[in-house]
Amino acid sequence: MNNVIKSGLKLSLASLFAVAVLSGCSSDEGAQAPQQSQGSSGVTAPAPSQPKVADVKPAEPTAMPKMGEVEQAVADKVEEVKQQAESETAKAVASAKTGSMVYNACVGCHGAAGEGGVGPKLAGQAKEAVMDKLHKYKAGEQVGPMTAMMQPIASGLSDDDITLVAEYIASSFK
Repeated sequence: MNNVIKSGLKLSLASLFAVAVLSGCSSDEGAQAPQQSQGSSGVTAPAPSQPKVADVKPAEPTAMPKMGEVEQAVADKVEEVKQQAESETAKAVASAKTGSMVYNACVGCHGAAGEGGVGPKLAGQAKEAVMDKLHKYKAGEQVGPMTAMMQPIASGLSDDDITLVAEYIASSFK
């Protein structure tokens, strides 16, 4: 029976110790933080500090744009980039285009050296004469028997294309 009393006493002491420790962790106003404890090595460890709820401040809210505003800003930027790309592409194509490239569409009727075939001979014509005829075709004026064939072709040429092809014909086919 002596062992039973010793076991009960040990259990009671353990329960009292647990209650004492737990009461130190209580959230009551009067409860004190646990004191420093001394470990088995004899070194004293500081009691853990816990922030008080009052010390924690909520983050400041940031102004978030509305979804409609974000979508509109994105759409505006996309349109701006698209227009810039189209402009730069047009400039690159215009600067890379040569009279010989424009003339490639003419070869089938006027020959590789402007010698003529289905269409009249272009070799030996002055730049201004070629430009004048192409501008008239483009404007829908009757120039000769091939007007019906030339109007759709000339209407697809820009003023720069007309200048490039006329310079090419005048300088290449003498």
